[in-house]
Amino acid sequence: MDLIQEKQKKIEEMYGTDLLSYSRVAEIIGLKTDSIRAICGSTIRKEQPWVKRLQAGKVRMGRRVFFQSWAVARVWRLGNSPLTPEEERLTSEGAVAAAPSAQNPCPR
Repeated sequence: MDLIQEKQKKIEEMYGTDLLSYSRVAEIIGLKTDSIRAICGSTIRKEQPWVKRLQAGKVRMGRRVFFQSWAVARVWRLGNSPLTPEEERLTSEGAVAAAPSAQNPCPR
């Protein structure tokens, strides 16, 4: 088990779920909730590697937005380091479904 998987498991044990709200993500990353909302909505900040990592795990349920634990674990572990080729592929395609353990929690 690598460090990212360990972080993911720790997050899931701490919060009891693999979907995290803005406030939980802010708590884990160490930012304010409004900062996470602003950064995820900013077109300038979206080019930063850690924002791309977080956006790859974004899930919408109606008006609510959640982030999958694997994406938060990547941000927590890798921070703003350059994206790996796999992460580049995921963010360029917008293919959240191809991400590890990404299953739609709310099938249509």
